[in-house]
Amino acid sequence: MPSRSAAKKLILIGLDAIEPHLIMKFVNEGKMPNTASLLKNGIFSLAYSSPPCDTPTNWTTIVTGAWTGTHCMTSFFAHIPKAELNEGYRTLNSKVCKAEFLWNVLEEAGKKCVIVNYPVAWPPTIRKGIVLGGPAPAASPWRVKWPALFLSKNIYEALPPSERTNCIPVEFVEAKEWTPLPKSYSTPLEATIWFAEEAPLERRAPGWQVRPGEKLIEALPYHLLLLDTRGEGYDTLIICKDKNLQNEIARLKAGEWSDWITETVKVRGEEREVIFRFKLVKLSADAREFKLYRTDVFLVEGWSFPDNVAKEIVDHVGPYIEGYEGLVSDVLHWFEEEYYSPTWLEHIKQSVDWYSGVAKYLKEKYSWDVFIMHYHLHDSLNHKYLGLLYEEHPDYKPDIAKTLWRFYEECYSLTDQLIGNIVDACADEDTLVVLVSDHGAVPAWKFVWIGGALIRYGLLSYKWSENDSAYIVDWSKTSAYPFGHTTPYIWVNLKGRDPHGIVDPKDYRRVQED
Repeated sequence: MPSRSAAKKLILIGLDAIEPHLIMKFVNEGKMPNTASLLKNGIFSLAYSSPPCDTPTNWTTIVTGAWTGTHCMTSFFAHIPKAELNEGYRTLNSKVCKAEFLWNVLEEAGKKCVIVNYPVAWPPTIRKGIVLGGPAPAASPWRVKWPALFLSKNIYEALPPSERTNCIPVEFVEAKEWTPLPKSYSTPLEATIWFAEEAPLERRAPGWQVRPGEKLIEALPYHLLLLDTRGEGYDTLIICKDKNLQNEIARLKAGEWSDWITETVKVRGEEREVIFRFKLVKLSADAREFKLYRTDVFLVEGWSFPDNVAKEIVDHVGPYIEGYEGLVSDVLHWFEEEYYSPTWLEHIKQSVDWYSGVAKYLKEKYSWDVFIMHYHLHDSLNHKYLGLLYEEHPDYKPDIAKTLWRFYEECYSLTDQLIGNIVDACADEDTLVVLVSDHGAVPAWKFVWIGGALIRYGLLSYKWSENDSAYIVDWSKTSAYPFGHTTPYIWVNLKGRDPHGIVDPKDYRRVQED
């Protein structure tokens, strides 16, 4: 590693919500040798997050050096001055930031910058470098569909209604009119699934705001064929766009992935190319247990600056799918071994190859000086599982915790592999390597809504609305409002500033103290 004054290049790997004490645990156990090498030859330090301790706020602080009040990225949502106190806009947008970004300073100093999947880097603010993707997490404008699971009808009907989101039942019948119909020791079975048939996108992606009834993407049929190729029961799935095997898209056995599949479809009425892949999660010998997983559907292009780089990345490395390493937590029950998910680990391994492949390809092709990336695995991991590792958690079970420790170890080891791949391929003696995180995490099983306290003290009031069939804020009796569902901000309902202000400016401090 160079001295600070000697460094001419920078690799900054952002690891969202990674835990320092777990880094040291796995380093000491020999599970993170690449990280151990950096620690041996560098500096390790704890840091305080800039409040509020969340993703948009602190990834902005890291690349601006500014406090929250300076850069104005106030958590996931920011209040719009002079608008209703319960209105705001998403902060995962570079235009919201009021401070100067590190990459702009470096570009002005003559450095060529590459920024990959950074939460607040889009729209691009640099002119000569490369920006791939963002905003993250889960606000990408290039995601067309979240993951879906096609499963046999009997499994679907056994699921609680709350677990059926984006699950589509499939019913197999005797196969007919295939050209040709392959040999099968058991009667060939067929079914038709519809690409993009699942639930509307807006249910889990605030960035997409699809209106009820609006058709985001056209549905396309895919034909499934089950075969018994060895006389031991159904063991093979063929996926075709029609019933002609010359148009076969994938041939899978249980546990196998298809190649990436591209389709040109109408997205919001416009012809766009999208990409996704399948995994055959389960196929029983009698075909009664069938699970076919489809990944997120993402646009092939549109997520890069300059525009042409996206196609290069897809052709040479693979498609960009924001959040692919994290896997949406509420789909984990789709797979076997929920607390040690092989499918999630496969997602992580594929993402490790993609990020390190991107760094290497762009280094070789464009000779960048600065590489800045964001990796969201550990935040997803903590949200889903961290509490179950804590002995005082009400859902703690020793056997589950033991399994989860193995999973955590594997995840930290794969992160170490990502670090090693990038450093080995791209760093030299003039390169400063920085591993940094935005915040940590603590086990939690209770949530506090500060609005409850405001109601008890008479500062916040609600009233029933017949038109909305719901309780709405009664602004005429509200002195203070807790803005946002993830933010800790409380706004005083001030006369002359807010549309329904009732607090006289001379009483502002008194309401604050209340």
